[in-house]
Amino acid sequence: MDRHVWYTRLDGAFDNKRKAEPSHDCFDYRYNLGRLKLKTVTMISNLKGGIQFEVVWFDQDVLECQLRCSNGYFSGVAEVYLRHDDLPNMAAALKGFPTHATDYRNIELGTFDPKCAGGGVRMYFYCTDSVGHAAVDVKLRGDACIALGEIESVALRIPIEAASVDYFIAQVKSMDASQIGAMVGLDMAG
Repeated sequence: MDRHVWYTRLDGAFDNKRKAEPSHDCFDYRYNLGRLKLKTVTMISNLKGGIQFEVVWFDQDVLECQLRCSNGYFSGVAEVYLRHDDLPNMAAALKGFPTHATDYRNIELGTFDPKCAGGGVRMYFYCTDSVGHAAVDVKLRGDACIALGEIESVALRIPIEAASVDYFIAQVKSMDASQIGAMVGLDMAG
């Protein structure tokens, strides 16, 4: 997948014609174009097409996961608090998807209450046609989001394949959620 880099100017406009070299995993771009000074733009280097859950903290009651999703055009990242059985329950709910052309699954993780800490995600898995092509519609909200469609929220559609769902389920089953950095992902079709 080609990575397009957008540079934010101090006046809020975008410029994708200039190049800068990354300095480390979380890329920082800084430059000076004559009299126009550009501010730093931070990009996440490991965001690929699909949905990823990475454990960033845990205790005996909850996991804090960084949830990343992208379809190649739109992307989002949120910190989501999960119960220890949320990912295995999600995997169980997705088992066998899709079974027929009208199969669908709704999954909600985290919270959509702005009074509670953390973000949330709603995922609607469904078939896009009669031969079993599938997609997931993702609605993601960050901790500071008041309501979907507001600041710190994203809605996107990610095409998926049945084999990717099966692989995701296998990853969840073998995941050691007591390890910071443990990661599972549902890859985008393509």
